[in-house]
Amino acid sequence: MATAFPLPTECLHLVIRHLADAEANKPDSSTLASLLRVSKYVHSATLPIMYEDPFRFVQLQLGGDSQNTEILPRLLKLIRLLFLSLPEGQAIADILRAAYLQGPTDQDNTFAPVPPFFPYYELVTDINFRRHSVREGGLFYNAALTGRPSFVEYLNQHGKTIRYLLEEISVNIQDKDQQVVIYEAAARELRSELIWALCEANAGRIKELVIPIMDISRYISLVPRLKVLSEVTFLMDKGLKFQTRFGRRYTPDEQEALELLESRRILALEEMITFTQKHCRLFPNMLMIARCHKDSGASNDNCPHEYQFRLLQSLPPLIRPTALNNQNWIQFAAKPQGTDLSLVKSINPRSFLSRIGKPRPVAVGIPFLHRCRALERITMPFLDDDTFQWAVDERKQYNTDIAAGRVPQHSPVPLRKVNIDYHQPAFGRQINDVVFAFGRTLKDIRALGGWWRELTDVEKKLGFSIGEDDLCWDVPQLSNLTISMNSILIRTHPDTISRCCRLTRLFMRDHLEEYRLDEVNRWTPAELPELIDLYLEGTPAICFDPRTLKSTLSLESMEMSMNTARSASPFIPPVEEFESAVDSSGGGGESDGELDDSFPSSESYFAALDVLSIPRKRPSWTWDWDLPKLVSLKLNGEFGYRFQFRMLSGAPNILYFTVDVGSWSRQHYRTVEIADFLKPGYRHPQLAHFLEKEKQRHKVQGVVDRYAGSIDTELEDDQVWKEFEYVQVAAIKRFILTGPWSLDGRVLEVLFGKVAPSIKDLTMSSRGHSVASWVESSKYLYQLENAHLCIADSVSNEMLSEVGLGPNNTNFSNYQYRFLEPPVGRTLPTPALYSFRNYL
Repeated sequence: MATAFPLPTECLHLVIRHLADAEANKPDSSTLASLLRVSKYVHSATLPIMYEDPFRFVQLQLGGDSQNTEILPRLLKLIRLLFLSLPEGQAIADILRAAYLQGPTDQDNTFAPVPPFFPYYELVTDINFRRHSVREGGLFYNAALTGRPSFVEYLNQHGKTIRYLLEEISVNIQDKDQQVVIYEAAARELRSELIWALCEANAGRIKELVIPIMDISRYISLVPRLKVLSEVTFLMDKGLKFQTRFGRRYTPDEQEALELLESRRILALEEMITFTQKHCRLFPNMLMIARCHKDSGASNDNCPHEYQFRLLQSLPPLIRPTALNNQNWIQFAAKPQGTDLSLVKSINPRSFLSRIGKPRPVAVGIPFLHRCRALERITMPFLDDDTFQWAVDERKQYNTDIAAGRVPQHSPVPLRKVNIDYHQPAFGRQINDVVFAFGRTLKDIRALGGWWRELTDVEKKLGFSIGEDDLCWDVPQLSNLTISMNSILIRTHPDTISRCCRLTRLFMRDHLEEYRLDEVNRWTPAELPELIDLYLEGTPAICFDPRTLKSTLSLESMEMSMNTARSASPFIPPVEEFESAVDSSGGGGESDGELDDSFPSSESYFAALDVLSIPRKRPSWTWDWDLPKLVSLKLNGEFGYRFQFRMLSGAPNILYFTVDVGSWSRQHYRTVEIADFLKPGYRHPQLAHFLEKEKQRHKVQGVVDRYAGSIDTELEDDQVWKEFEYVQVAAIKRFILTGPWSLDGRVLEVLFGKVAPSIKDLTMSSRGHSVASWVESSKYLYQLENAHLCIADSVSNEMLSEVGLGPNNTNFSNYQYRFLEPPVGRTLPTPALYSFRNYL
C-alpha cells in the first residue's frame, strides 16, 4: 500500500467500481479516465476495472449524427488500441483489418501503427457485445464504418455481398432492402470476429463471454484455455425462424440454402451443449451460468426448449444459492439432491415458466422445500395439496415441544410472502396449511386461480375454502391478502378476516353472479385500523360486514362490486327480497324504513314514508362511517343501489367517485332528492314543511312519470332549499353516476353547485331532467374538462345550440360539443368537451 495514498486497495476498488457502475449508461468513461491521472497507485487500481469490459460505456444505440460524430472515432481508437496490444503473431481477420485498421479514425488524426507500451488486451475479462446493436446506428453498423467506400469495396472484392444475400435468405424474405441485409450481415461478422480475436488472445483471463451460436465451432478447441470462465451466453444470431409472406415461394437454390442453414443451426446447438459439458468436465464448479437467448434487435429466433433444458442441466449443482429463479431452476432441478438449500430465501421460477410456455416447473423429483430453512418468499404454480404438509407437521411438533418445555428440533422457517398460481382445481388446503405453519411470520398471501376444466357439482359446492378446517388462522403480521378465483367460489370462515388485524390491503374476488340474500353467510365484524385498500367482488363482497368500516380510518381505496360476466350490468336481488329479509339474529340490522328527523334516508324520502319499518338481515349498510383518507370509491350491484350520499360527509377527500345501479332486470331505480345531500344532523325551521310539500307534489305527479324521461316542471316552492346546508366534497375530480338514476334540475344544481363543484370529468346516465337543465347546471363546475350524459331524450344540434353548445371544431367527431361562449366562472383556458348518447 502506498504511503502517499493510505486508502487500502480493496476499498479503492469498491469506490472505483461504484463509479464504473454509475457511468455504465454514459457514452464515455470520463470520470474513470480522470482517475488515471491522479497517481500511479490510483492508476494501477483503476486500469483493470476500466478495461475489464471496455465497451460497456457505449450507449445501447448510438442514435443521431452528432453522437456518431463524437463517439465513433473514440470506439475505433479503442479497438485499434486493443489490436495493437495483442501479442506479436496474433492473427486478425481481414474484415477486421478492413474495418478498423485502414484509413483515418476521424477527420483530424491519421492512424499510426505504433504498438502501445502496455498489453491492454490482458485486462479484458468480460466480452459482452450483446447490448451493442448490429443494426443501423449500432456499434458495428453505421455510416462511418460499414458505409465507408473502402469497406464496401472490400466486401465486393472478396465476394462477401453475394454470400451475405444467400445466407441471409431468412431475413431477406421480410422484404428488406438488399443493402440493409448486406450491412447487417457485415456487422454481425464484424462482431463475431472481434469477439474471437479478443477471446483467443486472452482466453485464460476471460470470466464472462457472449458467443454467437453460429460461431460456436471454433470455440470448442478453446475450452481448455477458458479456465476461469464463469458465465457464458449463446446468441441465436442468424434469425432462422422462417416466416413466409404473401405466399412467396423459394427458388430451388434458396430452398437448398435454407435447409443447409437449418442443419447448421441444429449442429450449432449440439456444439453449444458440447462446449458447456466439456468445460464443466475440465473445470468442475467453475462455469455456473449458461444461457441461450435470441439476439436482441437482430433475430426473431428463440432457443428451442429442449436445448435450454439440456444446456442448464449440463451445469454443475448450484453452490449454496440464495434464490431459485428463472436463471437457475433447471440447473437446480437436474441435481436437487446435491444442492445445499440452507441459504435459499426466495423461490420464483414463474418468469422462466412463462418464457418457455409451460404451466408448471420441471419436476424436481424429490421433496426439497423442507431443506430451505431460510425461506422468506415463494412464488410457484400449485403443485399438490401435500406440498406444505411437512411444514404443518413441523409446526405441530414445535407447538408440542414448547408446551412440554422441550427444545424444538427445528426452528420455524421465516416465510413472509406466498404467491401461488392455480392452474387446476384446488380447494384451499394449501393456503390453510401455509397459514397454520408460517402464520407468525407471514406478511403477504396471494392466491390466483386461472381457468381450468369444468368443475363437478361436488367441487363447486366445496369451493375455495379459507379458514374452514381445524387449523385456525393466526396471522398477526399479515398485511396483504389477495385471493382471486375465476372458476370457483370463495368460501370464507366468518372469523377469518377478523384474525388479520394488521391488513393494509384486502383483495378478494370470485365469479359469483346471482345469489339470494337469505343464503349469505356474513363475516364477523373486524378491526382493521391499518387497512388502506379494500377490493371485494362476488362472494367476498356480499359476505363483508360493513360494521368493519367503523375501524378503517386509514382506508384510501374502496371497491365493492359483483361480477358482470353475463351482461354489462351486475345482478341485484329483487327489491321485495330486500324488504322481506328479516334479521333473525336480533340486532345489528339497519332499519331503512325509520326516518330520522335530522337526516332523511338516501333513498327517496317519499317512498320511504310509505314503507313499514322492517329490520333488514343483509346488509347493515349505514353509510355513516368516518373515512377521512378515502380517495377512490367504486360501487355497483346492491352496493350501488343502496348507496346513500350521506357517506360523502365522512369522506371529504374523495377524488374518484363511481356508483352504478344498473342491473340484469333493469328494475332497480334510484331517485335522488334534495334531502339526500343535507348535512347529517342539519336542522332548519322550514325543513319539515318543505319535505311535506315535496311529498304532496310527488304524490300528485306520480312516481311512474319520474322515470319516463325529462320533466323539470315548474316548482311551486319558495326556493327555501337554496338556504339549506349540504354535504361538501370539493376534492372530487372524477364523478361517474350510471344506471337508472332520477334527478331533477334542482338536485343537479345542488350537486354541481354545492356538493361537488370541482368535478373535472363527469359521466352520468340519468332521468328526471332535460338536457338543457343538465347543461345549465354543469356551468357551476368551474373546472370541468369532459362531460358525458346518457339520457332517454333525443339530442339534436338545435337543442344544444339553445343552451349555448356548438360542435367541437378541433375534433372530427360530430358528437362532441363545447360552449360557444365560456360560462362565467370557468377557470380552465380550454372549454369543456360535452358528449351525449341516447340509451333507448
